[in-house]
Amino acid sequence: MTQLKTGIRFIALILLAILALSACNFPGMQTPDPFPTYAAQTVEARLTSAVQEPPTQETPPAAPTTPAPATAINTSEAPTATNTPIPTETEVPCNKAAFVTDVTIPDGTDLEPGESFTKTWRLRNTGSCTWNSNYELLFKDGDAMSGLASKKLTGSVAPGATVDISVDLKAPNSEGSYKGFWWLRSDAGIVFGVGSSGDVPFYVEIDVVKVETVLSSGEFDLDQTWTADLDTGTVGPPPADRDIQFEAVSAAEKYIRPFNNAKIKLMADRTPSLDDCKSASLSTNRVPLGDIDPGDVFCYVTNLGNYGRFEVETISGGGVQTMHIDYRTWDS
Repeated sequence: MTQLKTGIRFIALILLAILALSACNFPGMQTPDPFPTYAAQTVEARLTSAVQEPPTQETPPAAPTTPAPATAINTSEAPTATNTPIPTETEVPCNKAAFVTDVTIPDGTDLEPGESFTKTWRLRNTGSCTWNSNYELLFKDGDAMSGLASKKLTGSVAPGATVDISVDLKAPNSEGSYKGFWWLRSDAGIVFGVGSSGDVPFYVEIDVVKVETVLSSGEFDLDQTWTADLDTGTVGPPPADRDIQFEAVSAAEKYIRPFNNAKIKLMADRTPSLDDCKSASLSTNRVPLGDIDPGDVFCYVTNLGNYGRFEVETISGGGVQTMHIDYRTWDS
């Protein structure tokens, strides 16, 4: 390899010398031409490169490869994780109650005017605090019915326990419906009641009525010309100490006639009360049978001074008739 390089360099030097001499022998050429020198250098460089670079080997073609099978891609979306809140226990208020039942005096109880009574509620402590003896039953509004403004509880009531709470009251003197509302007050002065929010008052509701003491009552048949004692319900032919008579002057002229200073009044088909009969315009006048229909009601006062009412339920028979009467006489 060294000998080859030396030979190449020798040949290049000879060519350069020839070119130099030729340039000098040309007439009129004062400035040497650089091209021959550049050309000689180029030739030398290419010859040197050709000697130094090893021959290029062709790369054999690559063996064909089998493509890997395609991997299936799941395009469905993965479920989104959510944070579900864990339910927390609702805080129970300190003071709260629930109504259980009316132990006494259910709603709408009838009482006489001025009648004294004791109202008792059964309540449950649904709060988180124990009721002690400093808790109070407190009147809220409505009809006080002569009750106290407040009343302390006795003993203690633990959460979840029930207690009967009572208050003494008195029915008003006038007839009508009355309703009073009550609730509780804690030892800290917190007012509370029943219901889901613990803010609903509980109540007592009564009806004041005049109780009618019945002296005598029942049904009887009053035959034509007979009389009836409305204090006892006795029926029979006259004469007797009785109150009304089914009088028959003729087949066409018949009456209900008050007897022995008793008095009567036709009230039509309205059922009267004791007060209605006391305030009615009673008289000793007889009432024609033609003015009376089955179902009509009379008020009366007996010859002994007792007020009452009777209903003519039916009138039967032809020439000789019979009335079926339902009566009530109050001890008045």
